[in-house]
Amino acid sequence: MMLRLVTGNRLLNASSFSYVGARMGATWSPKKKKKSAMERKGPRVMQILTPEQVARMLEIIVLRNMSYAETLAMQAAYVTRHLDSVKVDPAKPTRNALLLVEHQPVYTVGKRREDYSQQEADKLRQLGAEYAETDRGGLITFHGPGQLMAYPILNLRYLDNMPVKHYIEALENVCIRTCKHFGIKAAADQETGVWVGDKKIAAIGVHARRRITTHGVCLNVCNDLSWFEHIVPCGIVGKGVTSMTSEHQAQGHPRIITLQDVAKVLIKAFEAELNCKTIQIPTNMIYIDGQLTYIDVEEKGSLGGFQVPKPEFDHYYYPKKETVTAEELKQDRKMNRW
Repeated sequence: MMLRLVTGNRLLNASSFSYVGARMGATWSPKKKKKSAMERKGPRVMQILTPEQVARMLEIIVLRNMSYAETLAMQAAYVTRHLDSVKVDPAKPTRNALLLVEHQPVYTVGKRREDYSQQEADKLRQLGAEYAETDRGGLITFHGPGQLMAYPILNLRYLDNMPVKHYIEALENVCIRTCKHFGIKAAADQETGVWVGDKKIAAIGVHARRRITTHGVCLNVCNDLSWFEHIVPCGIVGKGVTSMTSEHQAQGHPRIITLQDVAKVLIKAFEAELNCKTIQIPTNMIYIDGQLTYIDVEEKGSLGGFQVPKPEFDHYYYPKKETVTAEELKQDRKMNRW
């Protein structure tokens, strides 16, 4: 056994033990080995979730700046996940998702597009915007920088079998809650959407296929409203549009409201309105072909350093397992599941 001796005022370090020395001699005590986290706490016990709890889990995917066509493909991938889950076992739903994104200028038109000719579409493209025909409800509107787009991909069957009408009302309430947080008095109207007086601040258009939703909310935050001058927004004559920043500044507040500010509040509003728990998904991981797949969105991100609030509910659905081994925990951490 090697000792760490104290000889005079000189220390001789040569041991795995810790010693307390004095001038006339040396005493020692064995050094305690630190326990690993697994030894201290034991194996991590996972909470087994019921299908109802899983259905109330909402993944938050921040896509930052992405083209409208790419976002449509993204929504289709998450719809496929829901359909595959129902096909495997209808009693065990998968998690829902909320895509948050900002688009480059694009005019979109819903199912009722007979009033828009190719000539009118070309005219809008000449302004520097894209033109897209979609399967959502509603007429023509505009999406662009400074607008926060929120696309919930939900299976309404597992959300108390919510009727589509009530779902649209829930989206309106999400926007009203968000505006209220910033001191903006917004309200629903007989026309779909959210209004401040006779000016629309949020447009809503959805599509439901086998009770699974796509499209969603377009909230005007700090966008250039002049793009709307070239169309009749949502086909509603005699009413205008506004933004959160415009309303905020009209109250005497000079500060510009940013997408980062609004997105955090919007997420909380979704939690409250849908009675769900949010889960952060890394911004560079999306669901494609049955698995989380890496994509490079860093170069496109006009949302910059936006940080999604840390989720408070990080348990996942393991139907047949009550514990997770150290190796499984290691693999899960690689996939950012914890």
